[in-house]
Amino acid sequence: NIFLLGFDDSQNQMQTYRIDCISKVTPTGKPRDGQNAYEQMNLQEYVRSNFQSHGNSRRHVSILFENSCLDEVIRRFGTKEAQYATVDSAHFVADVNVEIENAFYNWLLGFGAGAKILKPEWAAEAFLKYIDDIKNTYTTKP
Repeated sequence: NIFLLGFDDSQNQMQTYRIDCISKVTPTGKPRDGQNAYEQMNLQEYVRSNFQSHGNSRRHVSILFENSCLDEVIRRFGTKEAQYATVDSAHFVADVNVEIENAFYNWLLGFGAGAKILKPEWAAEAFLKYIDDIKNTYTTKP
């Protein structure tokens, strides 16, 4: 996959966009938004935390999502390397191959209760431990 790094006005932050999901782009001739955000970001750290695998291997994972998450899930995994199935009128399952690491967990956390790892069980347990570690950071006194 090839990604474009751009500024999202609605979230006031830099975002990555899959090139194969972008259509009907036209130049406006206007200065770009987000110049300050781009200059302030550490690009190497951004790439490392969002794309690099840190030596982990890709694993097959089944994730239950609320239907409102579909566009973002397709943006992340595409339609060629993932399988999607309707569960009921409000949910779908995505079967994907993914690096099981913090960057994936952080992405998944963005859906809140709208996403749940179904399989493999060890991946769901590892995600729960990751969430518990974050919770402990806030509940443990220094």
